[in-house]
This record gives sequence, structure tokens and C-alpha cells, in this order.
Amino acid sequence: MEVIPSINCEDIACIAKKIAVVKKLGALWVHLDVGDGVFSSIKLWDKKEDIIKLKDEALAKMAPIVFEVHLMVKDPEEWIEVWLKAGAKRVIVHCEVIHDLEFLKKKCEEYGAELGLSIEFSSNIEKLTPFLTEGIEFVHVLSVPPGLQGQKFHEDALKRIELLHKRYPSILIEVDGGIDDKTGKLAKDAGADIFVSATYIFKAAKPDIAYQTLRKI
Repeated sequence: MEVIPSINCEDIACIAKKIAVVKKLGALWVHLDVGDGVFSSIKLWDKKEDIIKLKDEALAKMAPIVFEVHLMVKDPEEWIEVWLKAGAKRVIVHCEVIHDLEFLKKKCEEYGAELGLSIEFSSNIEKLTPFLTEGIEFVHVLSVPPGLQGQKFHEDALKRIELLHKRYPSILIEVDGGIDDKTGKLAKDAGADIFVSATYIFKAAKPDIAYQTLRKI
């Protein structure tokens, strides 16, 4: 199973420390959370000048690891380019707040990045499906409310994963939130292809063992 460690940090030092852990794990990707305090319950990287500084002091030094950014914001069109300039190779935006899909797609194409769409565990799947005829090949299912790490996995997410997998078998499905050895098994059985995990990996006494446990599911 592909596993992407998730970084939910408010400062550069925290991100740099976790990137160092990820390098030891041998992971190829990291997942960065961004919140505006409106769509999400927390603010994370909600000032563009801070993102530029983050790029210079941490993100530009993380090779060979690449990153995806999860925009838990009400206006993704306003924020996508600053993260593409920072080096994001995949940008995940919520279907619940998309205003201009073509704009988002063109920006990602311009920077050679992939656009992924996210849906919350509590949202009607029909909010997402109209976008899946527009060349989107990557879906992110958020199995917790948008906000802090360490939240409990909501099993309603499994219904979304199962339905997406059945309707769109070629689309990659990433699941994020409350992923551990037990919920990961449930998500894989439902049709998930990728796990995003923060607490289970970074709070473990031995992050490498936690990471490999998820990989082996």
C-alpha cells in the first residue's frame, strides 16, 4: 500500500523536523495541510509571505521527497498558485468549495502538477461526481472534519470510498484522517489506494515500524 506521511504543523521548524523523519522512512511523498480557519477549524499557512519563507527554508531542501498540499480553504483559486510556486506536485482542493475548476486545472498544468479533488466523509457524493468527467484522476476522501490531526476516523468515509471505487475503478483514491492499522485495513477493503497518516506515524515510539505496518496492509 502506498503511504504518505502527513504534516500538520504551524511553523517551519516543525515541518523541517518531520521532513527529516520522513527521509529516514524512505517515503517518496509528504502531505502538507493548509487551513484558513473558515472552511477548516484551524489556520495553517494562511499568509502568503509565510509560504514563500517556508519554501526557501524547508521545502526547497526536501529532495528527493516531493509534496502534495491539501487546501482546506474556502477559496482554493486564491491559494493554488502560491503553493505551485512553492513546489507542490499535487494540489488537493475540496469539491464543496470549487468555483472555477478550469482555472484550477490550467494552473496545475502550467506548473506540471496534478490536481486532486477532496470530499468530506459527511458530504453527498454527488457534490464530487460532476467534476469526475473533467479529466480528474485522483480523489481524496477526508475521513475526519477539516482541521487538526489526531481525530477519530469516521466510518461514513468507507461508503464514499466504496461508491467511488465502484463507479470510477480507474481513479486513484486517497484516504486521510484517523488512519491506523485497523482503519487502514477497512479503507483498503473499501477500495482505497493510498493512505495519508500523521498521528499513527509521528506519534509512534518507532515511526519506521508504524510506517511499514501501514505499507504492508
